[in-house]
Amino acid sequence: MRFLGGVTAVLALIFVAGMLARSLNQWMLLKYFPFRLLPPIVLLLFFFLLFTLWNERRQPWVGAGIGGLVLVTLMAIPSTQRSFLSLLEIQREGTDLVPHDEAATLGWFKANTPPTAVALMPPTSRGAFILSERPQVVSWLALPYNRIPEWRERMECVVGPLTAPKGTILNFARVEAAYTGRSAASMEGCARRFGAEYLITEGSYPWAELYRSGDWKVYRIPASTAGPP
Repeated sequence: MRFLGGVTAVLALIFVAGMLARSLNQWMLLKYFPFRLLPPIVLLLFFFLLFTLWNERRQPWVGAGIGGLVLVTLMAIPSTQRSFLSLLEIQREGTDLVPHDEAATLGWFKANTPPTAVALMPPTSRGAFILSERPQVVSWLALPYNRIPEWRERMECVVGPLTAPKGTILNFARVEAAYTGRSAASMEGCARRFGAEYLITEGSYPWAELYRSGDWKVYRIPASTAGPP
């Protein structure tokens, strides 16, 4: 029991340290914290504690109570497959909210580019990945918790620093405006850095315009700038 308490205390300290690093904006430190491992570890420790209590039980009713608690816990554990399908359905339902011109542009991109085509797309778009079925450099809606520093690096390349004036918050509107107003030189740098060949945006750029629907456009980024360095 002392060992279990010590392990639990260590995990608690790791969690507190991670939250402190996040509050201090030290994103590079977060890649060293196994946050994705903590939930299953906590569950394993819980069952370990129950089995320890079972082994040390002295009254029959204790064993029955522990057995009932184990059964209830197992029934309460959500199905990962069901959770994934529910999340996918929510994402698909979100595409109904995508404006017509944006949806048409993403649909054209899907129909007229190879499956491996990488594009710079609006990171806040709810339909970018599902409607285009093409890889994008970064998404505000898909945060990989095991690669937070890389995600932040990609986001800041596409929209600039992830900061907001004091007293305000960095919301969708600010991110969308930053993406649309990004300079051609900045977008060229992102394309070269992350291997993007196309740009989907409401902004205007001095490149070949492959498709337009309203203010939404698909640009072909010049070969001299696209691709890894």
